Amino acid sequence: MPNLLIIDYGVGLPGSQHDATAWAETCIPQEHGHLFEEGEWVWGDSAYPLQTWCQAPYKKYVLRFVRQHVTNNSPKA
Repeated sequence: MPNLLIIDYGVGLPGSQHDATAWAETCIPQEHGHLFEEGEWVWGDSAYPLQTWCQAPYKKYVLRFVRQHVTNNSPKA
């Protein structure tokens, strides 16, 4: 069961900065090797790059592909 500890936060970054750029400025992506033990990882925003230590929800293009596939393969009335 995850303990849901907050191990990093970023303040003072401009609001106009892209999420992935702001993320790169925090210590998790810079020092993940020291922060996580074997098998540990973090949930990230969908804008963050996928890594073995950073997992994000499905990207929007994957959801669009699934919806399109279902639509194209639905029985026609």
